[in-house]
Amino acid sequence: MLTKMMSSQMYLTPLDLLKHFEKIWRNKKEVVAIYLASLRSSDHSIRHVHNNPISLFFFQVLPVLP
Repeated sequence: MLTKMMSSQMYLTPLDLLKHFEKIWRNKKEVVAIYLASLRSSDHSIRHVHNNPISLFFFQVLPVLP
């Protein structure tokens, strides 16, 4: 895990945080769906397209203008 320890505080990188959320999603989908209303509906198109809808909250690519 890529974390930085500074003055007894632990910092998680975005990738580490994504991995933690993915583990929570795999193990506790119902609990996560309670907190995230967009994931509650079983016929929601996001859940059919993505096996892991948690990744929608993270940028994989950040487009910039030239």
